[in-house]
Amino acid sequence: MRLSLSILLAFILNHGTSQQLNVSYWTFTEENQSIHYVTFIDKEHCQLTFPAGHMFPPREDFDMTYKRSGDTIMFSEIKRRGDYDLTHKVSGDTIVFARTGRDTANFAVRLFCNARFILKSDKTMYDLVSGYTYVDKKSINYKYTVYAIDGKIFKQRTTKTSWFSSMNIRDYWRSRRLKRKVKQIDPDKCAINIVRGKAAYDKYGLIGMNGVIEIERKEVQ
Repeated sequence: MRLSLSILLAFILNHGTSQQLNVSYWTFTEENQSIHYVTFIDKEHCQLTFPAGHMFPPREDFDMTYKRSGDTIMFSEIKRRGDYDLTHKVSGDTIVFARTGRDTANFAVRLFCNARFILKSDKTMYDLVSGYTYVDKKSINYKYTVYAIDGKIFKQRTTKTSWFSSMNIRDYWRSRRLKRKVKQIDPDKCAINIVRGKAAYDKYGLIGMNGVIEIERKEVQ
């Protein structure tokens, strides 16, 4: 643990990290892997996408229309390209789906047969049934790596890397505030924890969407 923390502290002083996302509203698992994302094309149309996994399953896309009523978003006319359609009925602020066409156990069908979305803010959507939070990509600052040291938040500008290799194409000065704090840390008396995905969002809000590196002082035994 001491070696790992020492390496991290040196890393903070000398290097950044890179992170890239290409969605409009997205959600995640505890492992910080995208479950699916919703792209709002215009005021009526959007697209639901389930990214391809490693070899399997293949990517799946659903074309949708949507309507906002108060703080509730209702999706309708959901059509998967090729296999089956979903029909719907609206009752109050709840929308109920039924499947037609080819039989499938696809997760999207189960999800949207039960979903009830509300707008928590202009940056986030929330499904009351699944508990998934969907966050506007534009509200997330991907340019910084976030550290929580003794409960205080520190941000470090990330290094830009090449699309074609791991070579850095632009580096940035280390945050003076972060460097001063790091120099005060005794690796023998601290513990490191990396929080990702929903846990990071629940604890830190939007600033934690890309994950947070936590460094805490160990309790004296």
